[in-house]
Amino acid sequence: MSAAPMRVLCLHGFSMSGGALQSHMRRVASALEPHASFTFLDAPHTIERHPMVPRALLDDGPARAWWLPTQRADRRWDFDGVDESIELVRLVQAAEVARCGAPFDALLGFSQGAGLASLLVALQETPRPSRPIEHPVRFACFFGGFQFAPATPDFSADFRGAPFSLPSLHVYGAKDTIIRPRQGIKLAALFTDEQRVSVEHEGGHVVAHDPASLRAYSNFFEARGREALAHTQTVPNGGALPWPAPEVRGAGEGEGQRPSAVARGA
Repeated sequence: MSAAPMRVLCLHGFSMSGGALQSHMRRVASALEPHASFTFLDAPHTIERHPMVPRALLDDGPARAWWLPTQRADRRWDFDGVDESIELVRLVQAAEVARCGAPFDALLGFSQGAGLASLLVALQETPRPSRPIEHPVRFACFFGGFQFAPATPDFSADFRGAPFSLPSLHVYGAKDTIIRPRQGIKLAALFTDEQRVSVEHEGGHVVAHDPASLRAYSNFFEARGREALAHTQTVPNGGALPWPAPEVRGAGEGEGQRPSAVARGA
């Protein structure tokens, strides 16, 4: 018996789009195809393209963001529009439950999307969250990520439950000048040693696809697949799984049921 491919909801970086991240991750998605399928979500806010974002990370569509950042005189940040992004993810998860009976198995965030994913995981994992998560994920992946920690909105109390035991993959580039490696290391420290995997590659602000990184991703996803299969096999007949095995669908099925903000890919 083999587990169905795990379903991963992907959150793009600042000034990108779901389609741009899908194109950027094509090699990674192809390498992980036996283990997972990836869905790429568009952030709710449209913005002007940011000059610091490398052209290789962009596409021809509108630039988008999960929040609109403003730096204060004291160098702290205000993130405007976070509530809309939390609500969008909630709606997409609810739509996935309606579509196939279970939420996405995992969140994958790149850059700003990884910052949002860190907040969503904290809200899921902390004992008394300020905003409960209706549909929890089984694991999370952070690429070029950082901890969500603006002055406003203040979710700092939700991170006090760390270290979190959720399985997590943390990938950061030694030459990243946009999100420094130390920020990825700080984010990884929010998770228990036993359940986290950290990968440092020699590149910059990218979702790395060198052979060593791909092997590490594959090993991580294989382990999550074994956990899902073992859990399925230990539940008594008729028992309810917290994350039921998803129905496997072809790329063209169920188009009319999909939220318009979602782009699905391999």
